[in-house]
Amino acid sequence: MLYKLLLFLTLVGIFSIPISVDEVFGHGGGGDVAPPVSFQGKDVTVSTTFDPKDITAGQ
Repeated sequence: MLYKLLLFLTLVGIFSIPISVDEVFGHGGGGDVAPPVSFQGKDVTVSTTFDPKDITAGQ
């Protein structure tokens, strides 16, 4: 019974990590959007995209 409880708590802990982490840095899926900033009373944001989305060295 203790084994099942430890396994359950471990799985809950593993799946709870993405809920508690809100800032993730990574690839961005070929593009990214900056959070909006206030500029002369208006919200402004910048977005970037890569084309092609898969850049492989040597091709």
